[in-house]
Amino acid sequence: MSRPDLIIAPRWEVDIVSEPGLLKVRLHGRLTVEDTAAFVAAHNAATDALRGVDYKVFCDIREMLPRECAELMAKAKA
Repeated sequence: MSRPDLIIAPRWEVDIVSEPGLLKVRLHGRLTVEDTAAFVAAHNAATDALRGVDYKVFCDIREMLPRECAELMAKAKA
């Protein structure tokens, strides 16, 4: 597999290039076991591609939640 800088799948994304030092993942919709296995493989490949560099993780799950739940999570983070 080539370096997994940005992978976009129907129900998830893994991105290590748009913001240096930040592994951004986005999950949306209802994931199947196959979706989740592919996401985990892409996530692991992305972290391997960072080759030990310090990084932070941002996981966006807002689109997996009903709007009211997403609003509650946003308030909790604030």
